[in-house]
Amino acid sequence: MKIIILIFALQVSMMISGQNYEKNKRIPSDIERQIYKNSKEYYLFWESFDNGLMPPADWTLNSLNTSTWRIGDINICNPYYGDYFAICRYDETLSLQDEKLITKPIDFSGISDAKLSFVFIFSKFWGIYPNNNYDLQVLVSTDGGITFPDTVWTELLTDTSALLSYHWTYAEVNMTGYVDSADVRLCFRYYGRNGNGADAAIDAIAITFTTSTGEYITMPIQLFPNPAKDYINLHLNEKSDLYIYNNNGQLLKQQVLFEGNNSIDLSELSPGLYSFVILSSKGKTIKKIVVH
Repeated sequence: MKIIILIFALQVSMMISGQNYEKNKRIPSDIERQIYKNSKEYYLFWESFDNGLMPPADWTLNSLNTSTWRIGDINICNPYYGDYFAICRYDETLSLQDEKLITKPIDFSGISDAKLSFVFIFSKFWGIYPNNNYDLQVLVSTDGGITFPDTVWTELLTDTSALLSYHWTYAEVNMTGYVDSADVRLCFRYYGRNGNGADAAIDAIAITFTTSTGEYITMPIQLFPNPAKDYINLHLNEKSDLYIYNNNGQLLKQQVLFEGNNSIDLSELSPGLYSFVILSSKGKTIKKIVVH
C-alpha cells in the first residue's frame, strides 16, 4: 500500500512540475542535451555558435532594442551541439521585441538542391496556444540583405501538436528555390508583442545539399598531390573550414584551415574518391580527391 501511495505521489509531483515547466517564460536549465548528426549530405553552411561570438563573424544584428540575440551556454540550459547557442531572451519591460540575427552571405551557386535545418527552443504555452504572444521566423534575402521578402519558416510550420515547450526541436526548410543565387542571407527573427512573450533559442544551423552541377571554385587554391596517400597540402589565401566526405556523402573529417599552407592527414582514410568542401567568406570550393 505504501508503495502504491509513493508511486501516486511521484506521478502527481511530475504532473505539477510539468505544468510549471510549460508556463515558464525562461528556458529551464535541465533540458535534455542532444547531439546533432547529419551524415548523408554535403555542408554548404554550418553555424553552431561555438566561437562564442555574437554576432558570429560577418553576421549582423538588426535589433529594435538593446535586449536582443546573445550567446547562451550551460549556465542557461544544455546546448544542443557543442558549448554555445544563440538565444533571444524575453524582456518583460518591453511592449515590442523585434530582434533580427542575419547570417553572412551564402553562395548557392553550383548546387542543384538545398535544405536548411536547425534546432530551436520555443514556448508552446506563450507562443502558440493558449497564448500567441511571440513568434520565431526565418526570412530570406537575395539582394544583399537590403530586403527580406520571403518568410520561409515560422514555429507554426513545425508539427505544433508534437512540439514540447523548451525542448530542442528539429526544423527543416526546402531551399532549392534559391539555388544559383550568389548572395543568400537568412534572418532569424524573434518577434514579441503584447509584452508577454518568452525565451527562444536556436542552434546547429546547417544548409546542406546532395548534388552539385559540377566542381565549383570560388577562390584560388593550390592542392597537391592528387592522387594522395598519407597527406595532402592545401594552400589558401584566407582562413577556411574543410569538410571531407566519402563517395556516399558521409562526413568523415572536419578541420579549420588557415591562410597559407595546410597539411591534411589522410592516413585514416581508405583508398577511394573523396570530396573536399572548403568554405570561406567568399563561398565554397569543391574538389574531388583520390586517395590510394
